[in-house]
Amino acid sequence: MNILWLILSIMFLLVEAITVHLVCIWFAIGALVTLILSYFIQNIYIQWFVFLLISLISLIALRPLAKDKINNFKQNTNYQSLIGRKATLIETISPEQFGKIKINDVYWVAVTENEDETINKGDKVKIINIKGNKLIVEKL
Repeated sequence: MNILWLILSIMFLLVEAITVHLVCIWFAIGALVTLILSYFIQNIYIQWFVFLLISLISLIALRPLAKDKINNFKQNTNYQSLIGRKATLIETISPEQFGKIKINDVYWVAVTENEDETINKGDKVKIINIKGNKLIVEKL
C-alpha cells in the first residue's frame, strides 16, 4: 500500500501546483503522513482513517493561516489606480451630457455623483469612483 500513498501524494501535489488555490495541499499532507505511517501499520482501514483525519486537521488548522498570507497582496488594476487621481475636463459635464477627461492618452467618460451638477470644461476634477465605463468625478 506504500505505493498508493506515494502516488496519491504526487497526484495531490501536482494538482495543487497547477491550481495554486489551496485545493489539494491538505490531502497531499495527509497522504505523505499516511505514507510514512504505512511502513509501521499495515491495516488499510487505519491508513485511510489516518489519511482523512490528517487531511481534515491540516485543512482546519492551516488553511486560515495560509489564506491570510496568500490574500494579503492586492494589485490594483489599471482602472482602479485611477481613483484619487486629478484631471482636467476636456468636455463640460451637465445634466444633459457626459463630460470627458483624458488620462494617460486615454479618453474617459466623466459624470458627477449628483446628476444635477454642472462642471465646466477646463475645471480640475478628482476621480472618486468608477461605475461601468464612466469615471465619477468631483470638482476641486
